[in-house]
Amino acid sequence: MANSSMKQPRSVALVDLGENLSIDLTKLGNKLNSLQNTWRFQVVSARPQLGDPDVDAIWFYIDRLFSELEKHKPAGEFDLVFGLTHVRLENRNNDLGFLDKDYFSLNDQARFAIATEAMYQWNSPDKDRYQYFGFLILLEVLQITAGTNLCHQKKELCLFDDCADREEFRPAIERYRLCTDCLRELRNAQVPNDIVKDAQRVLDWCRRTTWARSMQMTLANPLVALVIGTAVGWASSIYVPKEWYKLMFAFVLLVVGMVFISNRYYSKR
Repeated sequence: MANSSMKQPRSVALVDLGENLSIDLTKLGNKLNSLQNTWRFQVVSARPQLGDPDVDAIWFYIDRLFSELEKHKPAGEFDLVFGLTHVRLENRNNDLGFLDKDYFSLNDQARFAIATEAMYQWNSPDKDRYQYFGFLILLEVLQITAGTNLCHQKKELCLFDDCADREEFRPAIERYRLCTDCLRELRNAQVPNDIVKDAQRVLDWCRRTTWARSMQMTLANPLVALVIGTAVGWASSIYVPKEWYKLMFAFVLLVVGMVFISNRYYSKR
């Protein structure tokens, strides 16, 4: 039975905190909306002035940034408010999570969440910034929807791996899933199956290797290099009838296409 307090779909405001992101938030919101029906993402006006950093002229306290989101009137009518920023984050509030610097993202367990681009260096080279933010957005809004903190210390290559060692983020986003324990927790929180399926669709998109990286990997594949080299040598031979060219060209395209699809969709599974 679904939790009666859940609204479907739940409206989510996307707010640029600091007005220095390198991505197009509208593009991100449209992509997320095309993948699922549980949450409806909409970009609202930015919150440009964040003031000075709170710690060592570097880190901003996450709870203070939640206050900035709460005061942001354009986001006032939304069920959830998600701030995306370029600044580095520190948590000083035990109620939110571990006291630590350089968070990827965090939520207040009620309505507000935040993710930062400052940690993008730990992302997989196979994923772009839109997938990086999509991963973090799903991580937080799914926990708010469930009404519970799902992050765990176990290393399951799961969406909710804590990644206290920042280097663990790359394998998590490359091979992530919803582990058995987290699926059970979602059921215990009365999250409907259609919401879990929507989350899986977003995860499937985040896991895909980018087009550019897929092509780079395909051209570097030994099988592709062998086939292309053989085809070029074969085609340049004066003894080969011209009617065979189309067949060889089709064969090369088939091999390249199969390797490309494998790199884009299956290489990290």
